[in-house]
Amino acid sequence: MKLPIFYGLDNNNLMRGAGTMKSNQTMGGENNYAIAGHHMEDPNILFGPLSKVKVGKDIYLTDEKNVYVYKVTRKVVVDEHEVKWVDDVPGQKLVTLVTCASGTEGEVNRVIVQGELTKVQKYTANQDSIFK
Repeated sequence: MKLPIFYGLDNNNLMRGAGTMKSNQTMGGENNYAIAGHHMEDPNILFGPLSKVKVGKDIYLTDEKNVYVYKVTRKVVVDEHEVKWVDDVPGQKLVTLVTCASGTEGEVNRVIVQGELTKVQKYTANQDSIFK
């Protein structure tokens, strides 16, 4: 998935990419960088492909200063009210990706993909084709 990340969960943001779930979170920071996106009827757009992610795969995020590489450590399907997954975990640098379990209206389950930060590297101009 190649998607822009916007601040907040405004529906306009989520129709164009992903949105941050908490204020003041930073990529690669001492926190759980939680982002959410829509799962549409077409499972190949926006956050729909999360349902296919495998544990052990890499997640790449960039702020165009650095590239943050996270290794997927967990994938679960939970009830929409189970929000503990976006909480910070002391001593862990995490990313958490959240979407509905299907593109069906009224879906009550969420796919949670969580990864741990494994590497930070400088962003270079030759990486533009990867992220844009």
